[in-house]
Amino acid sequence: MYELIGLLIVIFMIWMVVDCIQNEPERQIWIWLLIFLNIIGAIAYFCLRYLPRLDLNNYNSTYQQKLWQAEAAVENIGKDHQYVELGNILYEMGMLERSASAYQTAIEKNPQNLKALWGAAQVALKMKKRKAAKKHLQILLKIEPDYKFGDASRLYAKTLIAMGHVNTARKRLEQNVKRWNNPEDRFLAAELALEQGDNKAARKHLKTMIGNLKGSPSFHYSQNTHLIKKAEKLLKKLKT
Repeated sequence: MYELIGLLIVIFMIWMVVDCIQNEPERQIWIWLLIFLNIIGAIAYFCLRYLPRLDLNNYNSTYQQKLWQAEAAVENIGKDHQYVELGNILYEMGMLERSASAYQTAIEKNPQNLKALWGAAQVALKMKKRKAAKKHLQILLKIEPDYKFGDASRLYAKTLIAMGHVNTARKRLEQNVKRWNNPEDRFLAAELALEQGDNKAARKHLKTMIGNLKGSPSFHYSQNTHLIKKAEKLLKKLKT
């Protein structure tokens, strides 16, 4: 029994050493750790280097397969919906230029495709093409002002902030909090109010946001604890 366990340990260690030599970018460090730490080093390598690399390979393989399927759908069907799906996958894979191109093709095929306009706006903003993002969002909000329960309107406000249009952004956020009462809208409105020297409005937004979140379900509260911490920090500044 002990001999079998010993044999399995040796096989496991050899397996980790071979994998390290073949696949590990920092192989020089890990080889020494495997030699000196013995089975402990092998277990550490397995947990810290082998398993994460395995998960990453599976992740990349999954997305590559999705990409091939989306490209095939574009080639075979080629309607705006297929281009939106392709744009979504490319966006998730970080291929922003290609993603923007796919969304743009979808918009050309159907100028009122809300998902295409939303995707194009997100990509444009991530690429710091704020004028393009603003244009897409304006069209989107004209068609559907409540798109994604205020997410589109909030992104429009963020775009305006990035472009330096503080007054317009603040008006948009004030409208948003009345319509959806989203904590992020309130926090952004408070920041802009503070920037413009309107401490009273900033304080009101922050206190209302904190009160609403503390009275909300635990799941919603836990999702927004970062905003509560930021709000409390700003309130301390307002007191000084």
